[in-house]
Amino acid sequence: MRRAVRFIAIGIVLVHGLVHLMGAAKGFGWIDVSALKQPIGTAAAFAWLVAAILVVCSAALLAFGVRWWWIIGAVGAVASQAMIVTSWRDAKAGSIANAILLLAALHGFLAEGPPSLRSRYRQLAALRRPAVVGATAPLVTEGGLARLPASVARYVAASGAVGQPRVHGFCALFHGRIRPAADKPWMHFTGEQVNTYGRAPSRLFSMDATMAGIPVDVLHEYSGTSATMRVKACSAITMVDASGPEMDQAETVTMVDADQRVSPIRQASYRRNGRSPLVPERGNGGLRLSRVLRGRHHLRRIVVRRERRVGSRRRHCTATVIAVATGRELTGGCHEPNNSSR
Repeated sequence: MRRAVRFIAIGIVLVHGLVHLMGAAKGFGWIDVSALKQPIGTAAAFAWLVAAILVVCSAALLAFGVRWWWIIGAVGAVASQAMIVTSWRDAKAGSIANAILLLAALHGFLAEGPPSLRSRYRQLAALRRPAVVGATAPLVTEGGLARLPASVARYVAASGAVGQPRVHGFCALFHGRIRPAADKPWMHFTGEQVNTYGRAPSRLFSMDATMAGIPVDVLHEYSGTSATMRVKACSAITMVDASGPEMDQAETVTMVDADQRVSPIRQASYRRNGRSPLVPERGNGGLRLSRVLRGRHHLRRIVVRRERRVGSRRRHCTATVIAVATGRELTGGCHEPNNSSR
């Protein structure tokens, strides 16, 4: 539905722009246009031609997905309407097409313009990409694995990372479909993500989804000790604006999980915990996280237990099993059946 609406809008704007050529043709005396009763001079004909070019160009830019098409679209709609006013009795029906063009340009401004979530993502991603793409990193060596717990060292060696640069971040483009529950319809989406690891990990995630034919923009930000998540329908209506301690906890857990799987050699610290092979730890402001990892079946599975702490309060999540060899999650995500303090 969303794609169909886009193509219909492109078709209407394109035809609308071509119709402007009738005013230019009559004014320049190229042909006799019987549908236009009011006289059109040479200057007006030139103005009709300029309006036609602007409107047709806006349709073309929209069709090719140019982000700033809305600028040309808005200017074209204003120029077109100005010419329609000069020949109101003959061309007033074109105001409907201009209204459609202006609404599309407004959505383009909200979706891709300075106040948009996508623009925010591009600005932040541009600051972080040099740390991922342009940075140089030391190689992972057998000697470097010696300081790691045995199970982590075996995991790194089995992954083929020895001899390769240490992971300090990644950029990803992906697409798929999601749904909020098993009985809900699927939502198709495309996404972009930039992660950086180390002492100050960060995570940026932008998603463009479609829900019941309506475009939905999503932006996750995690940097330093804080995280936010914003969701907008039609790039204008705020559906979610989450921040605060709960959001900080959730995103910190996500980053610890990703850091441990993607770049375990960078983990902040490890400690022994009874019979458990290791417990990597990380602090984030007032939040302290730890997780128990057990290597089984030649490190093909990792059992993760997460603990979230704010002050004296602790919150525990149930275990998640992940197949490291395939990157496929077997039992779903973490959930909290209850909260307890001890």
